[in-house]
Amino acid sequence: MDKRKIVFFGASGLGRTAYQQWPASLGEVAFFIDNDAEKWGGQLMGLPICPPEVLGGGDSGSTFVVITSSYYDQIATQLESFGMVEGLHFSSLEQASCLLSLDPRLPGDTDIAAVGRPYLLAFIVPVTWFGLDYCRLQSLCEKKKIKCFFVPPQRKSMRTVLALTKENFKDFQFENIPLFSACKYEVCIKIRRPIEALDPDDPSHWDMIVDYMEQAAAYISTIVSLFDSFQPDMAVVPQGHTIQSAVIRYICVLRGIRIISIENSLNAKKMIWDDISGISVNKISAKNFFWRFEDLVSSEKALDYVHSYFSAVKKNKQDQHQSPDRSLIIDKKKRPTLLFLANVLTDASVLFNSRVGSQIDAIKQTAAVAKERNYNLIIKIHPRERPDHSENYENLTICSLQEDQDFRQLVNSCDHLFIDDKNSYDTYSLIKNSDLCITISSQSGLEAMLLGKETVLLGHTYFGGLGFTHEVQNLCDLDHTIMTALDPKNRRIKQKDIAKFFYIFDDLFCLEKDENSILDLMLKSCGKISFPVLPGAVSLTGNN
Repeated sequence: MDKRKIVFFGASGLGRTAYQQWPASLGEVAFFIDNDAEKWGGQLMGLPICPPEVLGGGDSGSTFVVITSSYYDQIATQLESFGMVEGLHFSSLEQASCLLSLDPRLPGDTDIAAVGRPYLLAFIVPVTWFGLDYCRLQSLCEKKKIKCFFVPPQRKSMRTVLALTKENFKDFQFENIPLFSACKYEVCIKIRRPIEALDPDDPSHWDMIVDYMEQAAAYISTIVSLFDSFQPDMAVVPQGHTIQSAVIRYICVLRGIRIISIENSLNAKKMIWDDISGISVNKISAKNFFWRFEDLVSSEKALDYVHSYFSAVKKNKQDQHQSPDRSLIIDKKKRPTLLFLANVLTDASVLFNSRVGSQIDAIKQTAAVAKERNYNLIIKIHPRERPDHSENYENLTICSLQEDQDFRQLVNSCDHLFIDDKNSYDTYSLIKNSDLCITISSQSGLEAMLLGKETVLLGHTYFGGLGFTHEVQNLCDLDHTIMTALDPKNRRIKQKDIAKFFYIFDDLFCLEKDENSILDLMLKSCGKISFPVLPGAVSLTGNN
């Protein structure tokens, strides 16, 4: 890195403080840059203050700009107009020390792949909601000779004009990456609708689709440049479907690079992970772990583990999954009681794992069956959608249901249908007082089985397809499946077997949600498995 000239962009109080704290080991600062013309020709901390144009005429690879201003996004866009790439040619002050310790392939430098390097490099997407201490993770990795590069997020200011039409946008590829697939999760969250409800003929929907696809394309360009320059050995992403995660996942797959995905589990102390698909939402290896260990785990140990889990279940739940200790009293003598355990409407587990379309259609069909068969029906809306809890998810499902005329008619004509849309009742009490649970992919469905309740699955889940659940492939089969599942002769719950699955999943597959577990996953992937590049695929720009 000694070939690179360090420049601070922002000749103000923040720039002064940054200079005073700048470690000499990272190189000398050559000068300051500022957009204020009145400062040009002056000095700060004994260094000249220059106009931004000094960056536009030379080789951007010879300069590294540290943004020491509160106007980060605006300055980043300005630097991109000079051909600079975030993370390669410029960064925030917080990221600079990490970046300047890495070895990118600058023009004229020796190829890293040819000579090797004394450390492994991991690209990491940091997120606040996962609760990790990324500084600690970085320190732990350094001790094991793994350097962490925290990739920058996509920014609204990063624009790429695409030739998108309403006819081609779903199939449109940029750098061999399906662009709509890379961003549709975030589009759905933004417009508060499932994928099936996206309407390109709606101007507000279309503008959002184009905006996010252009953001994704610009982000692909940035990440491809970073991959080309740093040649990471692995990547760690959350969940797998955000724009950041999806772009990095696709690039890793196309280049045969190790990808590790992490996600929250139903146990707040544990995390789900995946290192094959790169998607930790219901596309994990939990079933393989079950098949691996099922004959080696005693039923007694598994049952004890389930008992311990439920003894402390309230303490081990994330806030977004908590429900109050209040029961809903229903007369079960007159009719069976169905419980629909809803996911968040735009949750990735529903958007990408439903077999029956949208959750709204699934709830409507369940209500129609309940009315026709004279069943009680309780619809438990996900606690995360409760009022005043989360702006992105507040009242998602109930609003969509209320907008549906057919559902309103069902509600008005059925006096034994109950909707808990304000998280008024305890989920576990509702499960215990029901005869049958129905869900697309809620992890509460697994808890229902642990509590001895037959469960109907309408989607792909990590606990489905093992013989414990009643599977629905099409909504037209729902009525028959519900009747079959209510018949005691067709019980599929075997308490010892489902307890074994849960023990293996929660104790053996899931990892403690901390920095040491992430490090262990990274160490296990180091050089152990070689991934093929997709046959017949045109590789992304750059070396593989």
